[in-house]
Amino acid sequence: MITLPVLVMVFVVMSLAIGQGLTQHRLQQLASDHARVLSLGGDPDALPVLEGDGPAAIHYEADVVCVGYHRIYDSGLWALAPLNLGATACALNPLPPAP
Repeated sequence: MITLPVLVMVFVVMSLAIGQGLTQHRLQQLASDHARVLSLGGDPDALPVLEGDGPAAIHYEADVVCVGYHRIYDSGLWALAPLNLGATACALNPLPPAP
């Protein structure tokens, strides 16, 4: 009797975890792509972004450019405990930052 509700709950929790894991992976790939494009002197606005996301932070340090993204899930089931996802990627920057 208790087995079916427990299995349903486990399935729901695993589905939520897989969905957020895939979103984290997409954020990391997006940050990596934008860091690479910036390091080569390209325009990061030409790359696709996730729904309404833009670079949260772009840092130039010596020979490195770093791009960071941040996303907060606070709707639906996440309203009870908001989930913060973040990703940062760096790439060598042979070009000086544009003024």
